Amino acid sequence: MLDFKACSGSDVRRAMGREQEVSLDMTKAEIVAAVAGASGLTKAEAEKVIGAFLDQVVDAAVAGNKVNWPGFGAFSVSERAARTGRNPQTGEVVEVKASKALKFSASSALKAKLNPGR
Repeated sequence: MLDFKACSGSDVRRAMGREQEVSLDMTKAEIVAAVAGASGLTKAEAEKVIGAFLDQVVDAAVAGNKVNWPGFGAFSVSERAARTGRNPQTGEVVEVKASKALKFSASSALKAKLNPGR
């Protein structure tokens, strides 16, 4: 039996006998092509726009700011405190340093689209 969690999307499609029919993940190229098609831009222009948007989100996060996109959600920085962990192979106690991570919170409008009838 095939372990789907350990396989790539193409492995799963091949195993299911549907190389072209099933799409499990959207690649960067597919996102760029979809944005280009929906906006009338070329793929190169769409890639520049998407890249500029992501750069702005990262720059805002580095500055400690939150980025809100009404109807979609918000990107913010989440602080993770230092903690004590364990090495799963040896059981040795390890100190995990404090860190920051980018967090996305979906808006209520997006949640409603994802959960129709709720």
